[in-house]
Amino acid sequence: VLLALEEAENAMTAFVSEQSRRRSLGEASTQAAQAVELARAQYTEGLSDFQAVLVAERALADLEDELAQSDAAAATHFVALSKALGGGWDRGALEIAAR
Repeated sequence: VLLALEEAENAMTAFVSEQSRRRSLGEASTQAAQAVELARAQYTEGLSDFQAVLVAERALADLEDELAQSDAAAATHFVALSKALGGGWDRGALEIAAR
């Protein structure tokens, strides 16, 4: 019983932690997209070189990659949580939990 409780607690902690990470990555990705637009505007106006645009786009691509990896990890953690709690969860529960 204690092992089952530990497994459920670890799965829940991992899932909640990953949800927090996903939110942070989503916010960072939004800000990086704004930085790309700013860098492009500065380049268009001749205020900076194209290197700034490339750096901003690279940062955005890296964040979007991390966000995709976090989505996969959150789904994996949800499956582990569902399994630890005995299963029986439907797909709608995953969609609600992902919010």
